[in-house]
Amino acid sequence: MVEEDFYCFVMFDWETTSRVLNDKEEFTATFNGMNLVPPRLIYDVNSNSSFNLWANATSAICAASQDVSKDLENINMKIEQMAREMHLGFQHAEQHLTVVSEKVGVLAESINMATALVPNNTLALLDQCKEWLKKDLKDLPNPLVSFITCPH
Repeated sequence: MVEEDFYCFVMFDWETTSRVLNDKEEFTATFNGMNLVPPRLIYDVNSNSSFNLWANATSAICAASQDVSKDLENINMKIEQMAREMHLGFQHAEQHLTVVSEKVGVLAESINMATALVPNNTLALLDQCKEWLKKDLKDLPNPLVSFITCPH
């Protein structure tokens, strides 16, 4: 049977089939001018050749799924790395905020202490000024000054 570039040999017993399949040199010598490759079983052709579309599609799908799996693993690793970096960044920021918070607390305490001391210091300075004025007024020779007194 001839079909364009393919020849199909039909054999009716296994002995003849085995002889033709095993003696590739004799086949090549017999069909020397026809550029034929030695015959193979249809099962082998269908199982191990490019004619086997199912196997090719399956292997293509498997290869593509492996590529997708590798890409997903890479993306997952990048996401995990980014999460670690973000976590470290948050820890670093939290440490800085803790330091700033402590310094603000110290500053607030200093302001509160100064606020509490200002009236006391002001009163003490006023009392001291009052005493100096009294002393200065006593030392003055003018009798009119004696009328000026500081209230207590």
